[in-house]
Amino acid sequence: MITFAEKVQLLNSLLASTAPLDTDMYAAATIGVKNALKDAHAASLEDFARRALSLYNPGAKMEFLDFSGGYFDPLFALAPISAAMRRLSGHSAAILIVNGLSDLPAGRRRTRRVNLEKSADFEFVDGQIKKYKKVFPSLEVFFI
Repeated sequence: MITFAEKVQLLNSLLASTAPLDTDMYAAATIGVKNALKDAHAASLEDFARRALSLYNPGAKMEFLDFSGGYFDPLFALAPISAAMRRLSGHSAAILIVNGLSDLPAGRRRTRRVNLEKSADFEFVDGQIKKYKKVFPSLEVFFI
């Protein structure tokens, strides 16, 4: 299981890769992120992503889909995915972040069956996003 701090550091690196700016900004921001995590200043992952993106690529539009908590139902995922894609339409730089697909429901262990279910969940979300990717060729998708 990936920790919150690891998710923040990963997200920081991924968002920095979309930046049209230089690497000095990334180095300074990374030091700030590590210090904030060390001092236990933890905002939500979505808030961090919005703030980091405004630093790295202010012209980009971002949507954050949070499926954390372990329970995922494809039927109820269709509406948030399509709504996020509609909000991203028309932007030259669009970023979609999908969080929590690998989270386990409370009380469940990681078994072969659970791994297969999580893999199917990922494939479903990825398939839905790929339908829109043809329309949005500049779309960046990050699974955390």
